Amino acid sequence: MEVHEAGVNPFDWKIRTAGGMGAPLPATLGGDFAGTVAAVGKDVAGFRPGDEIYGMA
Repeated sequence: MEVHEAGVNPFDWKIRTAGGMGAPLPATLGGDFAGTVAAVGKDVAGFRPGDEIYGMA
């Protein structure tokens, strides 16, 4: 996958302001992403290289 955009949402901001829940810097919060499929494995169905995707890690 090629990530084109990533985000930090309000939940991530609240975790950071509450002390990071034990995650010292440079821990990275946030898991929202958008991008395109770069390659797929031989057994992958439903996705092709170039498909636009988004999700949460």
